[in-house]
Amino acid sequence: MDNALRKKFFEQLDHEISFLIDQKTGLVKNAYTQKINCPLCEAKPHQHDLLFKKNGFKFVRCMKCCLIFTNPQIRQDIIESVYEDSLSASIWSELQQSPEEETEVQEKSPTNISEKHRHNAKELAALCKR
Repeated sequence: MDNALRKKFFEQLDHEISFLIDQKTGLVKNAYTQKINCPLCEAKPHQHDLLFKKNGFKFVRCMKCCLIFTNPQIRQDIIESVYEDSLSASIWSELQQSPEEETEVQEKSPTNISEKHRHNAKELAALCKR
């Protein structure tokens, strides 16, 4: 794992996100957000209960279907403009292509995991047949 590049990515991401946050409220600035209906059942925003606030977002629970989601949400045009000009996105891409990350991904691939645990899988299969 490339810890130095990961640290650089998260520092840059925090910096980019800080521009979206209202320093007085600690929430994403209203100019960047829109209230939405429940993505599952379409219940209106007045039918959502506030659960908690975290990282600039309000997490709500729909009173009709109990889905938990953030509301309001960042507008699509804001998301696109942030990603378009995002240095953190470039760092993330670089990170994913780094030799350290590629090695870790290969080590955790299903093929390698199954090779490492083939014996345990056979034992588990035998137990399931009993």
